[in-house]
Amino acid sequence: MTGLSAQGITIKRLDEIKSELDSSLQLVFGTELSLDPSSPEAQLNGIIAEQISQLYELAQAVYVGMNPNFSTGNMLDLVSQIRGVDRNEETATVADVTFTGLAGITIVAGSKFTATGLDGITFSLQNDTVIDALGFGYGRVSCNTLGKVIVPALTITGIISPTYGLESVSNPLTGITGNEQETDEIFRIRSNASVALPGTALLDSVYASIANVDEVEQLVVLENDTSTIDVNGVSPKSMLAVVQGGTDEDIAEAIFLKKSLGCGMDGAITVSISDINGLPHDIRFSRPVNIPIFISVEVKELAEWDAAVIENIKQLLYDFATTSQSVAGTTYNGYQMGDDVYAYQLYASLLNENTYAINSLFVGIAAIPAGSSVPISFSELATFDIINISVVSVA
Repeated sequence: MTGLSAQGITIKRLDEIKSELDSSLQLVFGTELSLDPSSPEAQLNGIIAEQISQLYELAQAVYVGMNPNFSTGNMLDLVSQIRGVDRNEETATVADVTFTGLAGITIVAGSKFTATGLDGITFSLQNDTVIDALGFGYGRVSCNTLGKVIVPALTITGIISPTYGLESVSNPLTGITGNEQETDEIFRIRSNASVALPGTALLDSVYASIANVDEVEQLVVLENDTSTIDVNGVSPKSMLAVVQGGTDEDIAEAIFLKKSLGCGMDGAITVSISDINGLPHDIRFSRPVNIPIFISVEVKELAEWDAAVIENIKQLLYDFATTSQSVAGTTYNGYQMGDDVYAYQLYASLLNENTYAINSLFVGIAAIPAGSSVPISFSELATFDIINISVVSVA
């Protein structure tokens, strides 16, 4: 039986539809009717069968798309909205800037600036900024291109919007890098976790409650139901949540709503949450400890080598470590909390290049790395910065 049933959906294929149409014609006009492939009747049946086949395939795509384990893109967004979960969208890189100029002048919000090395990308001032009596002003700019735009320190120096009396602009510190749109793979994990939200199982329901908080990117929730400290350092009869993203207050509220009575809590952050009677309760959780990773690469120059390749290698390694990438048919979603860092994984991101050969690649937590791996605990997060990637070429 084709169509929808209690067992799912079954569709007709093109050849089956064509055969049924041919049989129907011969049933009406007799078996003497020629259905040679070159005949007008057979050609017409072929056209109609193709249209019907596409409708079956559309119905199947819609049916399968309603399963969050198989849906992608906008369909995954729609299915997850039924669960009350939205995809984390792109965010903009922001940077604090210092202005110099005539005392008393105002640089108006929306004034635009550029950064060295970021062609075609502009930054807008978030709020009006006044130059003080000493000739300095302090503001924050946001990148007009959403996503992971890396802004090194002292690079925002170009002034697009002319302002009388404004002499210079600069960012003393590296910008706070924006986020790319949440990938299907990561969003699917978070969406599936949210279905445990109404549950009563402590770990699942707390996890789902936190995962549903705006801007939460990843988390780990551990429970120790024994009478001694466990191997992860969690106190007896307690739980520990380690969360990246979201505000402290929102996370604490999410934990408070789902934690069981009498369950202890571990964590470096304490937030007081009041119950319906106004009584305060201390909610504890932790943030992941960032572990800066240093990478050292030595490459042999090949025929098409030029100096710009060094910066390209750095960018390839950084993108592999921080964004969703497909390498040799395998999808990598950047390093997540608790993911150990292995040199061979980073090595894979450089294999498709023909301008160099890799002599060595080391990783570590020291400025001159010499290891093949860096262990990362469940409460830690490997972080990467292009300035921590060293590339040396030999002829």
